[in-house]
Amino acid sequence: MLNLLRFRDHAVYPDGFDAEPCSGREAMQRYGAIAEALVGKAGGRPIWMGSVNDAFIAPDGEVWDDVVLVYYPSRKHFIDMVESSAYQAAKPHRTAALEDSRLIETTTLFGLGAE
Repeated sequence: MLNLLRFRDHAVYPDGFDAEPCSGREAMQRYGAIAEALVGKAGGRPIWMGSVNDAFIAPDGEVWDDVVLVYYPSRKHFIDMVESSAYQAAKPHRTAALEDSRLIETTTLFGLGAE
């Protein structure tokens, strides 16, 4: 799964959600602290994460802060994880953190994980 992330300046939590005010990046760190264990439990692992410097080929105004690539053994492993109650409890942090995002499912053609 390829994640493109653009953070809010200030996290926006739903009314009634118990969370200290923070930046979008800090809210994503809260999400990541929970999600990392869930990814591992689902048989997945983070492969790579980086900060975006510039986009050479992109629509005008398209801006991303970070890119994350995460491996899952199958689509089912990913779906089972995101449907779990533990993931659903963490999801408000991700939603609060992000102004915009993309989650793109990929298949390995060559490189790490190719058969």
